[in-house]
Amino acid sequence: MAWLDWGVLMVAATAAGWVDAVVGGGGLILLPAILITMPQLSPQVALATNKLTAINGTAAAVLTFSRKVAMQWRLMIPAAVLAAAFAGLGAAAVSLIDKALFIPIIMVLLVAVAAIVTMRPTLGTT
Repeated sequence: MAWLDWGVLMVAATAAGWVDAVVGGGGLILLPAILITMPQLSPQVALATNKLTAINGTAAAVLTFSRKVAMQWRLMIPAAVLAAAFAGLGAAAVSLIDKALFIPIIMVLLVAVAAIVTMRPTLGTT
């Protein structure tokens, strides 16, 4: 991998982390950067790499947030277990999709989500 690719990934990761911290959805920035700079990766590995960064960012946010606000752990722990189980099912489903189909599908979905969020910034706040 060239230095330029590393630079692109670092800038994308920084921007994705900032977006995730402010409004969520940093994967809309980082996943395309991973797919573009590392075409040798399977899309599933790129998706898993992106998700791993999101997990770390979310864990840090929970830790920071929990120091300032009383957390409802009895509600959160079962939700986290369910989220992990369904994430595993989603990963298994993604592994069944051919790379030739996966990249165009994921790019269209990312653009669609970005457009929806841009056009309706208050979506999900009420």
